[in-house]
Amino acid sequence: MDQAKLMTEDEAAKVLGISNATLYRLRRDRLISCYRVRGRVMFAEAQLADYLARVEQKAESGATLPAQVESAAARAA
Repeated sequence: MDQAKLMTEDEAAKVLGISNATLYRLRRDRLISCYRVRGRVMFAEAQLADYLARVEQKAESGATLPAQVESAAARAA
C-alpha cells in the first residue's frame, strides 16, 4: 500500500501559498479535505492537488473565485 505524505497546516499553507487563516477557512467550509492524526490536522499531497485542480477548473470556466483563492492558484501554477 502506498503511504501518502502528510503535511502539517503550516506546510500545506506554504505549498498552497496562502495563510494558515485562509487554510482554516477552506477546511471549515469543507473546500479542502484533511485528516486528524492524534489531534493534529494533517493534509495529504493528493488532497492539495485535488483542491488546486478544482480551483483551476473553476477559474478556466469563468466562475468567480474569492481573491485569496485566486492568488493561491496563481502562485501554485
